[in-house]
Amino acid sequence: MVSAVRLRRIAVAFVIVALSCTLASQSQENSAQLPATSPPSPAPRPRIGLALSGGGALGMAHIGVLQWLEEHRIPVDRIAGTSMGGIVGAIYATGLSPTEMHDFVAKLNWDDAFLTEPTYGQIAYRRKQDRRAFEVSAELGLKHGIRAPNGINPAQGIGLLLDRIAFPYSTI
Repeated sequence: MVSAVRLRRIAVAFVIVALSCTLASQSQENSAQLPATSPPSPAPRPRIGLALSGGGALGMAHIGVLQWLEEHRIPVDRIAGTSMGGIVGAIYATGLSPTEMHDFVAKLNWDDAFLTEPTYGQIAYRRKQDRRAFEVSAELGLKHGIRAPNGINPAQGIGLLLDRIAFPYSTI
């Protein structure tokens, strides 16, 4: 298994390579756009986009990368992610610092977050009756014929987690 230190080193190396490529391409664009007669003007600050990968452990390693970027005063203008990286990106986009993100993630009950459906105690009385009467757990839809679900995990818990993250901003 890959250690957290090694993952952090790989992530930092990736960020450094991405930043150097961005800076090099922007300096070439700026030199090509300036006419020879105009006085030199300060170049605009390069925009930095961060792409976060999926996977539970890697998603948590992204918090360390974000912390390193903040410690070195490197701003992140845009952030995107897949799977766990998307959740970490969503938390960061709400304005939490990496330290606050770490505390938030440490307090989460990940078993509840990855549940495929609500527990028996969380459902309404009528749905409990349905579960007792129909013990087949396969869900089928009838729209456009009989269809199975699109994914293995309908992400009930992840949807609730994202709601919890975004709820403070619901009035904006």
